[in-house]
Amino acid sequence: MATPRDSIPKTVILCPTPIEARMIAPLLRGSCTILQCGIGAASVQHWAQRAELPPNSTVILAGCAGALSRSLQAGEAHWIEEVVDGHGAMWRPTISGLDGWRVLDLGRFIQTTNEKGLLGSQFDAQIVDMESAAFAQIATGRKWRWGIVRGISDGIDHPCPAWMIDVFALGTPVEIAPMVRLAMGLVRHPSRLSAFNELHTHLKTSLTSVARLIAKRAADSALRTLIFGGTFDPPHLAHVECASRAADILGCSRILVIPAAESPHRRGEQHSSNALRLEMTRVAFAADPRAQVLDIELRRGGVSYTVDTLTQLQRALGLEHGRTHLLLGADQALAFSSWRSWESILRDLALPAIMPRAPHNGSQLKDALRLKYKGRMGEQFAQWVLDMPSIDLSSSMIRDRTKARASLEGLVTPAVLELWDKAQLAQNDG
Repeated sequence: MATPRDSIPKTVILCPTPIEARMIAPLLRGSCTILQCGIGAASVQHWAQRAELPPNSTVILAGCAGALSRSLQAGEAHWIEEVVDGHGAMWRPTISGLDGWRVLDLGRFIQTTNEKGLLGSQFDAQIVDMESAAFAQIATGRKWRWGIVRGISDGIDHPCPAWMIDVFALGTPVEIAPMVRLAMGLVRHPSRLSAFNELHTHLKTSLTSVARLIAKRAADSALRTLIFGGTFDPPHLAHVECASRAADILGCSRILVIPAAESPHRRGEQHSSNALRLEMTRVAFAADPRAQVLDIELRRGGVSYTVDTLTQLQRALGLEHGRTHLLLGADQALAFSSWRSWESILRDLALPAIMPRAPHNGSQLKDALRLKYKGRMGEQFAQWVLDMPSIDLSSSMIRDRTKARASLEGLVTPAVLELWDKAQLAQNDG
């Protein structure tokens, strides 16, 4: 029997240690339930035996971890996209980030910088902790909505000797042994004081970053969002203007612009380099503060299926189906039933926002969509057509004018034109 939504508690933040829970709680201002489980897999499993959280509960494991990569610095915090253990088992959180960070759980403290480097290479992981695998296995089995946020307390070049584990246990109300050991160790080894102070500073900074990430995701999930994908080779003024008008019409406070690695409808076509298209797209949309250009499809590589991208964005940003709009051209809308998992996109991920495009005006496009999809679905597609002028400009027209040495002034932004011209000159010289 399904659990009534009203009985599902608000987001649970699970912290392994008292110091993590104590530092995170004030920054989230009571918006979440903060719980503590203890350090290591056994502690997580013991906590889970007592936890009575129903399916669909939102549970986030949050706290500090070590870096296995030089691309991460102490004090940062990141959502985790993959969890792997020492045996190669892997889990993907249902709530994650867009940066592809992988956490390795070996179930033990990693003390030396040399071992950190070796483990990072062996497991292709950037972060190491002691709880993620146990948590991932439990959360998956209980069908929670789950994620992991890790702050970096020690970089790859920071050794983490065994005595430092007592720092994480500070504040445990029923166990004073870690505090006594730590104090006695500092008295006997005054040289540890500098490392202790540095670790404590990194703890505070990274846990502040953890709390901010969690709070930001909660705020971002409420934003109405427009998703705009394409090859953008090159991005032209109609791309920018249409996205801006669509966002205005729909009341979107965020526009996510996503250059494709390879469009499934244009396989095998030659296009400019990923780096050039990404840079041109960024400068094209730079004037709209609502716009964010994401390289997630370029980094993923291969054929860029919209359903995969929307699923990734929903996991990473908490996008709500009714507040997420997918910007489509008229030709894309008329061919939408050929897209991979198109019905799943409509049902679970995003609502189309359709731009009229020559030779159709808005009224003609609505009639064409009714004829294409029939019945209630046809009427729904017609309702998704935006009340805006039909556009008659495409990237292929820009490329054709480039070959004909015709002026592109007024068709692309000056910054895009400069990048485009430089790329064409380099290509001709080559």
